Order: sequence, then structure tokens, then C-alpha cells
Amino acid sequence: MGSDDEYDEQVEEVEEEEVEEEPAASDEEHEEDTTLTRPPDEALDYDVVYEDEEGNTHSPQYRYSQCTGKKKALFVGINYFNSSSELRGCINDVQNISAFLVEHHGFEWGENIRLLTDDQNDPDLRPTAKNIMEGMMWLVEDAEPDDSLWFSYSGHGMPVRDEDGDEDDGQDECICPCDMDETGVYITDDVMHHLLVKTLPEGCRLTVLMDFSTFLSSILLMAPASNPDLAAEGQAGLFIERHDRDAAIESAREVIEQVLNKEKPDIPTYTKTSVADVIAFSGCLDNQTSADAQEAGKATGAVSWAFKTALTTLPEQTWGALLQNLHTLLEDKYTQKPMLTTSHPLDTKYVFYV
Repeated sequence: MGSDDEYDEQVEEVEEEEVEEEPAASDEEHEEDTTLTRPPDEALDYDVVYEDEEGNTHSPQYRYSQCTGKKKALFVGINYFNSSSELRGCINDVQNISAFLVEHHGFEWGENIRLLTDDQNDPDLRPTAKNIMEGMMWLVEDAEPDDSLWFSYSGHGMPVRDEDGDEDDGQDECICPCDMDETGVYITDDVMHHLLVKTLPEGCRLTVLMDFSTFLSSILLMAPASNPDLAAEGQAGLFIERHDRDAAIESAREVIEQVLNKEKPDIPTYTKTSVADVIAFSGCLDNQTSADAQEAGKATGAVSWAFKTALTTLPEQTWGALLQNLHTLLEDKYTQKPMLTTSHPLDTKYVFYV
């Protein structure tokens, strides 16, 4: 979400390509629109061919999740109470978004929803580095095709030095657990990809909402949804290493231990790809701040407020219309531009669903 000067001064300006948007639909236009559809339940081809070391050619494919399986969600909201970088609306964000998903999108309170917030006394429910990473593993460990998984983070983020050379700007992005000042442990985009994305099966949806001051496109592959060529190039890398879920889960658990021990995580740079259906909203561009705002008299993250407001006002709309509506809701009050990225080419004319 928003960050103070201590965090803002660390952010490097990086250009990001925006998703191609379609005009926002009014309520009246939506009532007349009978073309809102979900994507087909079949494998779709990238326009790319990959040749392996043995000379065999492969044509990468992907498949949208139909989101008809189980629904499971992890929400992380951190206000950093009694610190120099305290925020006000992060806990409200995850409480509001979780309640919205339960009320409108088929998620259910109980064993398939986990909230980590720093106003809780239970040590297992506080958003420490350990609990966040173990929560990520809990979210994905039993994932199956056509499941719908959700991950929300609202809190501070910052850039750190890139250790593996996979970032053009020389910096990884990270999220800041509530115990980071005490332990020195943060969670980079590389680690989040390894835990959240690399472990997923084909055709499983992971929807991500990141409301903070760094654009985490690389948590996915990631290229903006309007640039399928870049996504396809990344997807071709799947054929360098065959997707083995058991091995991915075991590797993810080892990475958690390495991070907690402040060791360099053993994450190959060429495997930042996914066979899953991963779609992420991020609060702003790298050179912008995701605002810690006030709406209806309550502290909130601007993009979390806009996301809930847009879908409450118009429950059925396309991905492209949703992105445009987020921009429209924010443009009169805030400078930030929400971004949408995917692990595969996304036809933004399909209806939003989770």
C-alpha cells in the first residue's frame, strides 16, 4: 500500500507497459450486452515454437481455469503498528476484500480462508516472514486444475539488490513482513514466484491483488497482458525443465528454510515460468506510490477500495473494463495507475471471474 519517505526513496523508476484497456461499460450498456463469456475449456496455443537441446520442437500451450473447483484464499495485511512506517488501512483492505469474495464470489469462511494481520494476538496469525511463506505453501499445496486461489497483500514493499541477475534494473522487489526490522528477513518476488506460482498445476487459477508501492510483475513471469509475445517467450522456458509438482513443492519448502536462515535461496533463474492461469492486479507502476487513503471515512488502500467498488457497482464486466474502471475511480484523486499482468496472453474481452 502507501509508503513513507524511508521506503519511497528506495524505489527505482522503471517503465512498465500498460495493459490495453477497453472503454468502461455503463450499467445501461451492461444490461444490453449478452456477449460476456468465459474463455474456452481447452488448451490454447502460443504463437511460438521452442527447440530443445535434442532438436525436438515444442509448441507451448496454456489453459484458463474454469474456477469450478475449490476456492481458497490467503490475505496478508500489515499496518506496522508503533513503527516509524506505520500505515492505517492495510488490515481494512484484507478484511474488506475477503468479505467481498465470500459474499459475491463463492469463497467460504473457515478452513479455506486464512487472514494474517498484525492486530492479532495469536502468533500463528501474525504476518511474520515465516507465517507468510508457510501461508503461501498452505494456499498452493493441494491445488488442482480448475481451482480458484486468491492471494492479497497490503503493506509495505521495497526494492532490494538482485542477487541472481534476472532483473533488468538490477533490483528485486520484496514485501516487508511485520517482523522484518527484528529479523532482517524479507520476501522477494523470486521467492514468491517459487512458492506461489511454480508449484501450481496446469489450469489452476491464482488471482493476486497487491496493494503497495512496488509493481510485482515478476511474481508471475511476467509480462503485461497486452504483450503476449513476451509471455510466450517466457512460457517456452517451461520446456527447459519439465514441471514436476512434487519436486516443486519440496523445493519451495527448502527455499523457506533458506530465507529464514538468511541464506541465498536456491532458485534457478531460467524457471520463472508457469503452466498455471495466474492473473495479478498491482496497485501502481514502479515509479508511483500506492496510496494509503481515506474513503467513506475509513482508512484503506486506494486500489483495494477501487477494486471492490468497481465490482460492487458492476458485478459482471470484462477484465479490460475492470482495469479501465479502476483507473477511472482513481484518476480524480490519485496519481497511481493499477496494472494487470498474466502468466499467459489474456483476452481482456472475457468476463472477470474467480
